[in-house]
Amino acid sequence: MRRCLQSLCALILAIGVLAPRAFGQQMMVQQGGDDETQTNQPGGFQLKKEDRKIIDALSDFERYRDKKAWDLAFRSITTLTETPSRGMIQAKDGFWFPSNVRIFKSLVSLPPEGREAFRAFNDAKAKQMFEQAKAPEASDEIPSLRKIYEQYFVTSVGPQAADRLGDAYFETGDFLAAESVWASIMSNAPDADLSLAKLCVKRATALSRSGQITRLRDLAQTVHEKYGSEKVTVGGNDVIVSDYIDAMISSSTTKPVDEEARVADFRLPDKDDPAWQMEFAGDDIMDALRNSLNNMGWGQWMSNLTNFIPPATVDEKRVYVNFLGICFALDAKTGKLLWRTDKFTDVIGKAQEFANYGLDTDRYQLVTAGDYLLAVRVPIKRVNYQEPFRLTCFVSETGKQKWSSESGSLSSWSFAGAPIISNGSVLAMALPQNSRDMSLLSIKLDTGRLEWSMPLGSMQVGNSYRGEPQIPTPALAQRGEMVYVLTNNYALLAVNMPAKRVEWAFTFGAPPVVGNQNYYWGEQVNKPIESPAVATLRGGDLYIKETNGDGVYDIDLTGPTLRWRRPADGTEQIAAITPQRMLLLGDEASAIDMAGDRPMLWSLRLPALTGEMRPITAGDSFYAFVSRGIYQIDAKTGNTVKIFRGADRDALGGQLYVLKDKLIAVSNLKVTAYPLQTTSNATAAK
Repeated sequence: MRRCLQSLCALILAIGVLAPRAFGQQMMVQQGGDDETQTNQPGGFQLKKEDRKIIDALSDFERYRDKKAWDLAFRSITTLTETPSRGMIQAKDGFWFPSNVRIFKSLVSLPPEGREAFRAFNDAKAKQMFEQAKAPEASDEIPSLRKIYEQYFVTSVGPQAADRLGDAYFETGDFLAAESVWASIMSNAPDADLSLAKLCVKRATALSRSGQITRLRDLAQTVHEKYGSEKVTVGGNDVIVSDYIDAMISSSTTKPVDEEARVADFRLPDKDDPAWQMEFAGDDIMDALRNSLNNMGWGQWMSNLTNFIPPATVDEKRVYVNFLGICFALDAKTGKLLWRTDKFTDVIGKAQEFANYGLDTDRYQLVTAGDYLLAVRVPIKRVNYQEPFRLTCFVSETGKQKWSSESGSLSSWSFAGAPIISNGSVLAMALPQNSRDMSLLSIKLDTGRLEWSMPLGSMQVGNSYRGEPQIPTPALAQRGEMVYVLTNNYALLAVNMPAKRVEWAFTFGAPPVVGNQNYYWGEQVNKPIESPAVATLRGGDLYIKETNGDGVYDIDLTGPTLRWRRPADGTEQIAAITPQRMLLLGDEASAIDMAGDRPMLWSLRLPALTGEMRPITAGDSFYAFVSRGIYQIDAKTGNTVKIFRGADRDALGGQLYVLKDKLIAVSNLKVTAYPLQTTSNATAAK
């Protein structure tokens, strides 16, 4: 019977097997919604789109505006304002904005004669609405002020209503919304009867409160150039605007991303002898996994289990690893096993289940959170069909479970991607069980209580070689109150946390659908390595690269606008960024010049067998742990400075961390610590 099943599996595979993501892309093109969805979001993340009636009305307005047919244009605007907005509308270069933002942008694009005509039609109504919003008996002025701002900004009272709306947003703690409104006044109504210098002070305060220090510095530069020593009254005192904002920057406790601590320069050891080494995946465990896969006939197609580089992280005292749901901690100084959630040999007893259910190993994650450790995993005892990926919080020192999504309000969610910590809360991406709808969750770190969830859109997924859906693993980046979600499904979303709304989205084309790749029984499959999605903040820019993505994108967050896109190999990840160069790592290491047309400076072929590498940069060198050891590469020239073979000769490669006087290497088999000579104590680079 088993031989018959194996033969049937072989026949199915011989007919033609598509790479998992390519299969998903092909199905989405065939099954997608309207033509616009297929054109704008090919095989990728599906945003909540606006109703066709609003899209058509906006198109009509812009057409009549260009013809200067004001009466017809303003009738279209009436249709827009009277229809409730529900979703996003596409703009140029792949950007999407909420419909109210698009309507506003269209209104402020009116030429001077169009604005005059709009005032003639709407000034009286706007003034009446403004007086009603300011009335003492008005219970909540924000909805009325927001309507004036979004729909009647170009009237004579529009800027004053916007200024008052900014004040109201600020008082409620929505600093990003307040700053956005004040910035809009300066950009779209510079001749309004308002003090631009005072608006700069308001914007600066909002940016400081929301942690947007890079943008605050940009604003300070503008103030120095345009307003010099101009004074405004703040809290009853006259202050020089430029001095006031400079003092705000100096007192800020938020450190810009570009100024984060980097790994101190060090020298690789002269000998392969480790300070200590700990093996977590011995021959018995690896043989059990291989045998289970081979018994099912999946050995050539599910090598992710036997080639799994477990996620790891470090703090000042310990090294933590998440091996197929078994989490453990090692003393960084001695390598002593401090605690573990399960026995490593428990994998042997679950080897057949791993083969049967085809768990997606990309979804295992591990993140330190102060005194706690957060793990995304399927607990080893719960490995079964369609068991969701759980989020578990451990006490870092003891390994004691603080809370878990296995029960309570989080039990219906399946987690994907590494969470981040923000003001005592865990921000994590998750999907309801048996769903493709992705949400951003905020969870109280110390209790595990779900604070809120925010739906973002629908993932478009492919299938594994076992036919199971494979959820793309997203990446999160945060600056102040804004969280950027790289879906790893061809979309980037900017989420305003206090307001719980998507400020904008950016979608980009998926790689072309791959044709049928016919594999035959016993044939070796050379599956390309897959690197994790990366979203990296530097200055006012966000650099993104997705798994299997064919390009690196630079998003200017002040717009937002697409600053540039550069082709990149699908295996590559963004490894490091300096003002001079961007380093990429996959089956090659390469450097891109950050100036001019961003030419490639150098490229070096590497014996890389896994995309789950965590490189480090120190001084002028770039270090990558690959199958032949740890490569030290000159970041300026691409020359190989040294190849350190080390004591983990059977490893596929893996992750590197520098912790005080040791280099920590985590492979698919072992954790190894090597003694280092450093110029100073160093911490792991993020």
